[in-house]
Amino acid sequence: MVSPWQLPLPLEEYAKNRVVVYFYGNRWIPIKYCFLQKAIDLYQKTLLLSGREILLFPIDLDPNSFESATLLKDVTASLQEHAQGEEASTFNASSLL
Repeated sequence: MVSPWQLPLPLEEYAKNRVVVYFYGNRWIPIKYCFLQKAIDLYQKTLLLSGREILLFPIDLDPNSFESATLLKDVTASLQEHAQGEEASTFNASSLL
């Protein structure tokens, strides 16, 4: 799934900010903590190798704690639709780390 959201790359001054990389599989699963620059590289590698997206959140934001938010519900529903279409394939995010 390619996200309809198009965000510019962050300014270089934010490249060393820490983020949490999440994957969605029936719930938000934290994969790892890393610097934003490395997370962007990981995102691109994941998309290239598996065709799936990972999402990045600030370290103080747990997407599992606000599932009732409208935007997150929309993203979650979209990810669930995508996951149901690819049930036959499996994705091991740890192999990318």
